[in-house]
Amino acid sequence: MKKVILLVLLFSFFSCKKSVNLTHYQYKNVKITRADSGDKIYFSYGYFNYDKEVINRANVLADCSFDHFLFGFLFFHPNGTVEIINGGGGKYSALKNGSMLFYNDTSSIKLDKFRSGNYDNLYQLSDNLDLEKKRNKAFGSKVKVNK
Repeated sequence: MKKVILLVLLFSFFSCKKSVNLTHYQYKNVKITRADSGDKIYFSYGYFNYDKEVINRANVLADCSFDHFLFGFLFFHPNGTVEIINGGGGKYSALKNGSMLFYNDTSSIKLDKFRSGNYDNLYQLSDNLDLEKKRNKAFGSKVKVNK
C-alpha cells in the first residue's frame, strides 16, 4: 500500500510540473533567450540552455494570465541594447533596471518604424511560436530564431 501511495505522489508531482520551452533570438551578435512557463514568459539578455538560468536572470517578464495571449515586439538597437515593446497582449514588467534588455512602457512611438516597412531589427512576438515565425518571415525581419 505504501508503494502505491508513493507512486501516486510521484506521478502527481511529475505530471503537475509545467514544461518550459526555450526560444533563442539573435540579431547580428546580440542574443535574447525566452522561456515560456505557462502564462509567464521570461526574457533574458544572452544565450542560455536551461530554463532555470533564463528565469533566474530574466530582465523582463510578460504575464499573460489576464488576457491569455502575447503580442509585442523585440527592438534591437544599434548599440546592442534590446527593447521589448508591448503590442497589446500580456502585462510586461521590468525585473532588472539598467540592463541591456529592457521594457519601456512609453515605446509605442517606435512601432512607426515597423509600420513604415523597416523590419530588419524588429521582431514581432506572439504566444504562438509557429505563427510568430510565419509573420516575421513575411515581414522580412532579419532576426534569427531557434527553438
